[in-house]
Amino acid sequence: MKQILGGCLFAVSALLAGQPAAADTVRVGMKNGKFAPAAVTINVGDRVIWLNDDEDTHHRVNFDDPSLENSEDLRPDKEYSVVFNKPGEFTYYCRYHKKDYGMEGKVVVVDKAR
Repeated sequence: MKQILGGCLFAVSALLAGQPAAADTVRVGMKNGKFAPAAVTINVGDRVIWLNDDEDTHHRVNFDDPSLENSEDLRPDKEYSVVFNKPGEFTYYCRYHKKDYGMEGKVVVVDKAR
């Protein structure tokens, strides 16, 4: 009986090991002229969601990398998301608050461990 159970557990483990890991989602808040957290590290295929937590101001996520699409104006409680499909460091800033508040951030995307 122990041999059968052990064989079944081995077979299930082998099947699960071959399955791709689910993508994760990381949230970044925008409030008081800051991104929180300002820097995140994610895996290739993960999503970052920026949420405007301010009560009465708008923000905009602008990337230094022209291959990434910038957000529209994000009014309070609005969000914007990006799935990062390649490794690298991607810096971004708020179009309206970079100069006065230094509202900048970075997404570091690494290859998934195999």
